[in-house]
Amino acid sequence: MTDAIDLGALEQHALEQNGSQANTIELAAPEIEFFHYLREAPMPRPIMDMVPGFLPHRAHQYCPPVSQASSYGWAIFPPLDFALRWDGKETHLAFLVDNEPEHWHSLSGAREVWIPEEYRDYGDLTEQRRAQLGEITGPGGILLANCDPKAQENVELMFGVIARTSPGWASLVRSTPNLPTQGYQVLEGLLETSWYQSWVPVIIRLTDRDRVVRFYRDLPAATLSLVPEIAYAPSTIRKAKVIAGGIAAMPDDVWADHVDIKGARHRHAAPGNYKTRQARNRKGQAESQVDVSDITVTAGVIDSDD
Repeated sequence: MTDAIDLGALEQHALEQNGSQANTIELAAPEIEFFHYLREAPMPRPIMDMVPGFLPHRAHQYCPPVSQASSYGWAIFPPLDFALRWDGKETHLAFLVDNEPEHWHSLSGAREVWIPEEYRDYGDLTEQRRAQLGEITGPGGILLANCDPKAQENVELMFGVIARTSPGWASLVRSTPNLPTQGYQVLEGLLETSWYQSWVPVIIRLTDRDRVVRFYRDLPAATLSLVPEIAYAPSTIRKAKVIAGGIAAMPDDVWADHVDIKGARHRHAAPGNYKTRQARNRKGQAESQVDVSDITVTAGVIDSDD
């Protein structure tokens, strides 16, 4: 089942995709599946399940823009506890034992650190898959971390997660929205996971010299959110209308809506004006949301028969 989107000004996107003239592009309903190499690793979870725990109460109660943005996507977790430390020149990684780093491993010279053998429970593999696993990973198993040799504060983390989305949908890997981090930032990346079925990378930049930055298997290291590919197509970006000239240049309908909305907020001191208007606007309309019950989360992808 697909929804036809009228391209109009976005026709160029269809040309970029299939090289032929088109007036519409088919966009499948948003679906996503998560898999994991490791049977016992924490699986991605809807970030909405975690929002009440870290978002201020008033923001969660009265500010839908903040609460909805904070609920948008799935939390991605490390498979084990570890720490990173950057001294301004070199980066080191250590696994945590009783919350303390034990034996720092240098990532200099393009060295890589792999998930320890005791965590490599792949499920009951067939002989064919076991042989294929050796061909694509080598004796080290799953890569956990490496860094840019020329800028070691930039670290690529791999947790063994694989995502598959329906046609026309990509995965935006980003920091967990509105959850502050200390000592690092997540560099956002777009993966076209409708065809790219490999480990989802989490790329971070360490920001504080000599700070020990800890990652835990029960805390999200990043968030993955669904994005329609057409939203970031160059044709979409180029066709945005940027209207200069101040208030006088605003179309009458935009100005009328602005006066209506801003006037209501100005007249009422009580919070929740946006939330009230949003509920009124949605009344009687079918909300086009991803039904979380339709999301497939599968542990042990390499043990699957599909």
